[in-house]
Amino acid sequence: MHVIEKLRDIWIRYGGRFNSLSPYELDEFIHSASILVLLGGVLACMVTFLVVLNNLTSNSF
Repeated sequence: MHVIEKLRDIWIRYGGRFNSLSPYELDEFIHSASILVLLGGVLACMVTFLVVLNNLTSNSF
């Protein structure tokens, strides 16, 4: 079973307001949420890289 189908089943069972969404709308919502999480992770990695790079270049040995 695909991950999106599992999430849809969980949200249909336990998710209150998600019961009113059609399967297509629910898939679109899950896809948008996964893209948002992915972009947040990429942003966090970039910020971490910049902070580490800044620390390495500002400290003279």
